[in-house]
Amino acid sequence: CADYSGIVQYSPDGKYIISTKSNPNEIILWKAENLTEIRRFSGHSDRIECVSFSPDGKTLVSGSKDKNVRIWDIQTGDSIRIIDGLNSSVYSVHFNSDGTKLLIGLKSGYVVLFNMETYSFIKYYKEHQRAVYAAKYSEDNMRILSVSCDNDLVVIDIDNDTYDSISHFTQKIPHKDYLRSVAFSSDNQLLATISDDHTLRLTSIKTDTFQYCKCKYMNCNTPVFCFTPDSKQIIYGDKIKDTEDKIEICKWDIETDSIRKYTMSSEKGIGSIISSSDNKYLVISFYTGIVKLIEANDMTILKEIR
Repeated sequence: CADYSGIVQYSPDGKYIISTKSNPNEIILWKAENLTEIRRFSGHSDRIECVSFSPDGKTLVSGSKDKNVRIWDIQTGDSIRIIDGLNSSVYSVHFNSDGTKLLIGLKSGYVVLFNMETYSFIKYYKEHQRAVYAAKYSEDNMRILSVSCDNDLVVIDIDNDTYDSISHFTQKIPHKDYLRSVAFSSDNQLLATISDDHTLRLTSIKTDTFQYCKCKYMNCNTPVFCFTPDSKQIIYGDKIKDTEDKIEICKWDIETDSIRKYTMSSEKGIGSIISSSDNKYLVISFYTGIVKLIEANDMTILKEIR
């Protein structure tokens, strides 16, 4: 039930951007301030589904439909190591806070814990029956949160010595159809999900009694959205009814529940969208391969590359 929507991501220091642009098997590293291409990362034999920077920004990890995870050196573009033996497409990769552990979410329903210091597998968690769209550590590294495309949210409390599951529980997210995309807020307090039922839902995950707090209805089931770094807004793309060549970029203020909308050329659809760490810029990639750098406040297009 995965749906490829392209990749755009900022580095931890905000100086670089990575994207898959028009070639889904290849990653491009750009200078963030002016979208100047720096280098490319090639090696996957099938579509790249997910990427993650290490906390220090020196390493990039990518997961692919070729059932491998590749570890890249940012400065050279070299593939340092390949994590194979997963036997399933990789839909999610995420570092813990100090970069020593990597969580890998698989199409098979497994969440895999990998040691980045010894390059060895630590633990396999089988909590889902279908593909894992996102797996992420909590800020204190004491919990693993994972979401599958069949709408199951699983929280695992782990022992940091043995990495065994101390306790876990599953919560069903009340969408009426399969999930298309998920995202956690930077403070790990909110989970946002988009489904084939054309809804964008917010779930509060502050406590074990999760609450479904807000919902927005959309004209299309586009899986493209992001939280702003301060977790105060969600930015997403939506279709304009009876219009093929225009789309809306929507800014949903979570506290006030208000939405500001901006119209722009559709370019055959949005591939991905991301906000800079200072919340001043947006980078949007499109299915045509076009990438646009946009001033976040008034949505002025600052640069466009093809």
